[in-house]
Amino acid sequence: MFWLTREPGTTVGRLGLDLKLWLTDVGYGAFGLLIAALWGVLGPFAPVLVLVPVFVARWAVAQFAAQQRAYEATVSALCQAVETKDFYTRGHSERVSRGAVMISTEIGMRAERVAAIRYAGMLHDVGKLGVPTSVLQKRSALTDDEYAAVQLHPMRGLDIVREIGFLDEALAGIMHHHERIDGRGYPMGLAGDEIPEFARVLAVADAFDAMTSDRSYRGARPVPEAIAEMRKCAGQQFDPAFVDAFIAAIERLGWTPPESAPAQEPLPTIESL
Repeated sequence: MFWLTREPGTTVGRLGLDLKLWLTDVGYGAFGLLIAALWGVLGPFAPVLVLVPVFVARWAVAQFAAQQRAYEATVSALCQAVETKDFYTRGHSERVSRGAVMISTEIGMRAERVAAIRYAGMLHDVGKLGVPTSVLQKRSALTDDEYAAVQLHPMRGLDIVREIGFLDEALAGIMHHHERIDGRGYPMGLAGDEIPEFARVLAVADAFDAMTSDRSYRGARPVPEAIAEMRKCAGQQFDPAFVDAFIAAIERLGWTPPESAPAQEPLPTIESL
């Protein structure tokens, strides 16, 4: 059909452009040869013997694809619920997820763990569903009680998603992404390598996007200044190896912050996140 419908002057070489189609043809051709080879021994039963496993495998792949779509729909629905509460954090979960993937890819994390940390990034703030909207959107400084309510969001997030089986290691990232290397974070005050790897990766991506995005209480910080702040806090708040990996990935791939208004004074710092 390619040959018959080709444009005038088209060379035969263009037939090799659709490699996927040619590989498919070769695969089905191999099954045809196998059926022909077995026909003399098994007769009409040969196609059944060859094709039934193929159809079973196709069905299994389709089921897996449907399951993956269900996972994505679940995560997207939860993210949308969180971001509906706070206009200033819309798109934050997606960007944190992208940043976490950049870091994990940079350090050579296995593909299945990269997929898991992508989910962790998408859902890291799901616990904010339990924080009053008035607190999330407050423009002035939080009271002690309000700040305590915000500090509970990692544990509330874990309570919300702990029964979602496909998250696995992502649960630790959701629970501990506000811990600090120096042990001054929350909710449990873990330090150094006590903090799960996923959580240390998410902490870097989360803080960087928070600094380079507008919030209700201050404006966004330019990317170069945010990078300088990350370097300054490496070893205290963040794992230095993951800060270096993130900066290397940004230098290679770039980083596009959300559209924002001019930064307000004072510029946000790590401590204000």
